[in-house]
Amino acid sequence: AVMIYRINMIYPAADVVTNEENGYVEWYGCEIRALEYDVYSYDEFKEAYPDNKTFSYIEEEGRYIQDYIDSVGIVVMKVNVKNVTDSSVYFVLPQHAEVVTEPLVWFNGASPMSTDNPQESVAALAPGEDKDLVCLGFFADGLVYPTKLDKMKSYEYKLVFSFYPKRIELIFN
Repeated sequence: AVMIYRINMIYPAADVVTNEENGYVEWYGCEIRALEYDVYSYDEFKEAYPDNKTFSYIEEEGRYIQDYIDSVGIVVMKVNVKNVTDSSVYFVLPQHAEVVTEPLVWFNGASPMSTDNPQESVAALAPGEDKDLVCLGFFADGLVYPTKLDKMKSYEYKLVFSFYPKRIELIFN
């Protein structure tokens, strides 16, 4: 009990900053806005993005097992990033973010939309410039079952950019 008390005194809970108040979060000189998100099964994702090779390893390594594929949920999130500083900013979306679902609090790191086209998740922005970026959240085995995929589409998703000293969350709902 003494150690828990000491940790809580040294590292108090982070203040939470979200986009609910003014539609964006500000982080490292950028305004970040949630545009939209979609939740796909593996097969739906392949149909919607046939040229995307992000998850090709599943098939290439002989892991294309229907039970595994049926337990995959892929969240595609689109955001707008605007440089609000007087100097250029280089922004890499997946490097900074983690995908969290509510109410079940599943989480996983964000991935680039495509390993073949990383420009979809990276922006070099001049002052005042903005760009739409895309990233993925991948939820598999033990978290997603075929019966839960429809339910996943109604969840609230957060892209968490920072955890401490401020927890900065971009909420998609």
